[in-house]
Amino acid sequence: MLVICAFYFQVLSRSVEWLQWGNLAFITGATAIIVVAFPESPKYLYSNGRYQECRDALALVARYNGQNNFNKQNIVFDTEKVKLDREGNDEETQSADAKDVTKSLSYPISNWQFGINLLMMCGMFTMFSFSFWLIDF
Repeated sequence: MLVICAFYFQVLSRSVEWLQWGNLAFITGATAIIVVAFPESPKYLYSNGRYQECRDALALVARYNGQNNFNKQNIVFDTEKVKLDREGNDEETQSADAKDVTKSLSYPISNWQFGINLLMMCGMFTMFSFSFWLIDF
């Protein structure tokens, strides 16, 4: 501990640059942790056909908003109902359009696109934070 304190007072405290880099690293790290820690949005889960996870996310939002009597089992999504109705009927009587209802309503983004967008947003946030601290001094 003494060595760390000595290093701080001999090297780091003499230059403001180290504080700027520390703030930049902290803000970038906190942003990355927050992005990873938050659950996926109900809209994203719904559009990808992950209905049970969407119900769980909606229940989490309701609990956060103080709605303790939220019953997630009463929710039936429209595309889920179409899918259940389609499974109950004969496959021969359905049209080709009805078979692709869930695909046409899905959100057109894949996991690799999400990763690229996330990296770009973190990079832009880092650059904007860095430029803010440069303008400040």
